Amino acid sequence: MTEKKDLVGLIKEAGRTQRVNEFECPYVDGFYVKLAYASKFILNQIREVAREVAFTRTGAREERLNEKKLREHYVRYVIKGWHGLTVGKLRKLLPSLEISGDDENKEVPFSPEIAEALLEYSLEFDNWVASVSGELSNFASPEQKEKEFENLD
Repeated sequence: MTEKKDLVGLIKEAGRTQRVNEFECPYVDGFYVKLAYASKFILNQIREVAREVAFTRTGAREERLNEKKLREHYVRYVIKGWHGLTVGKLRKLLPSLEISGDDENKEVPFSPEIAEALLEYSLEFDNWVASVSGELSNFASPEQKEKEFENLD
């Protein structure tokens, strides 16, 4: 019986453990983003924090997701940093961005606020982050990846 309890504890711990890797954004050459794996447990916790209760005119209770809170907590958990993004390269994610020539090569520092804005206004960046952070194989340890390749033989 203790083996089951130990296994349950290990599963819970693994679901809460944060694993971070760095990935190059396919839309912007040289733009590397550090992303954390978004497990089901973590995504549920983020949704729970963003859930709000409201009452309709008739007094009926209604639950809603606060999109701003959801994005804010998602960014703070999933996007851990970046480098290689310049103001000029932002055009690849936001084509209508108006910038002066002097700012073109200026590095865009990572901040949760800038990351939130990018997720909100760049569909490509939002989809890419969600896809990469939710794919378990992107966060496998080198040993796990090596075993996968051995099994292909």
